[in-house]
Amino acid sequence: MGAVCNEMKEFRYNVEKHLKELQKEVEDMKDLIASLAGTVKEVKKDSFLIKTQQEAQVLDIDSLSQRVSSVKVQIEKIDNRVEEGERFQRRDNIILHNVPEDKDEGCKDKAVRILSQEIPSVAAQCITKAHRVGPKLRDKPRPLFVHFAETKYKIAVLSCRQALKSLGIGVSSDLTPSQRQELRELRCQGKQGFYKGGKLLIGTDPLSPPPETSAVDTTDNGETRFPGNSVSICPQRPPSRMDNV
Repeated sequence: MGAVCNEMKEFRYNVEKHLKELQKEVEDMKDLIASLAGTVKEVKKDSFLIKTQQEAQVLDIDSLSQRVSSVKVQIEKIDNRVEEGERFQRRDNIILHNVPEDKDEGCKDKAVRILSQEIPSVAAQCITKAHRVGPKLRDKPRPLFVHFAETKYKIAVLSCRQALKSLGIGVSSDLTPSQRQELRELRCQGKQGFYKGGKLLIGTDPLSPPPETSAVDTTDNGETRFPGNSVSICPQRPPSRMDNV
């Protein structure tokens, strides 16, 4: 009987010991849960702050996008004004090609001498300035830039392109880089175009002679082209400075 009592006491002791250990583990779990709950609360708070900041940043980005769009429009307007100004400055200019180049030449006198052969009305007072364009070349003369006092003299020269080409002299208008690019794109589409009054017109320039009757021809960028040179190059449009804005 005494042995049974001892076993019961030992069993009770072990049970109470395990209960205490379980109670301690439960308390530890409660503390851990409370800690996790606090962490979750802080995370929710931080998440709310982050969401608020993100919403504010989205508003800032939208505002910046609108400002960038506005700046793009302003820059485009400025570019258009600059282009208009440059075209206006070039309205009375022409470029002569294949004009023999001498060491101590007088460009203005040479231009008058060549043009007056076909247009007697062109005299020294009709040309305000003339000079060579670009670096010197060994195998061919540089283009000769000519600025007239009035637009009517330029029109008269363009009207005599065919006669001048029969002398081996090419004539081209002094176009801006933007105008030359527009003409290149037209050629890539199999079309022809010319500028009149600063506007691009699709078709053949009535002031230009038929290509088959020309001794030489000139491209829109001032290069001289002889009959038989039918190679066409279609360059890509150069990137706008606004592309990376």
